[in-house]
Amino acid sequence: MIGCALDSGATAARVAADEVYGHDSKLRRFLEGRQIAYVLAVASDQRLWQSDFMQHRVDAIALSLPAYRWKRLSSGQGSKGERLYDWALMELSKQNGWTRALLVRRSIDEEPECAYYLCYAPSEKNTIETLVRVAGER
Repeated sequence: MIGCALDSGATAARVAADEVYGHDSKLRRFLEGRQIAYVLAVASDQRLWQSDFMQHRVDAIALSLPAYRWKRLSSGQGSKGERLYDWALMELSKQNGWTRALLVRRSIDEEPECAYYLCYAPSEKNTIETLVRVAGER
């Protein structure tokens, strides 16, 4: 559907989607091939290759992030006011001016819950503030 829209002349600055679409590696490769930025939610058991040449679950990666990597940001206004969460961004790879990253959202509750997003964007636009805004708009 996205390919047909693009082929007919539509443009897209980025794509944001839920876990069903985020899990689809073919969709991610298609968007990267067209150089379309994305913020795609993924499940906690999504596996990523790390620098140790092993696959790790995104929830395990999030648990290993040090405190200084987390930043409290708003993902926009909700029905009950500002939606504040703690967020962390971890760069996964860079190629030809584009960056792949893992964005993690953690609730500020006593027992926090997390959400995970795979991101792809031009390196200069792959800031935590921009990606949080896109995730919040989804």
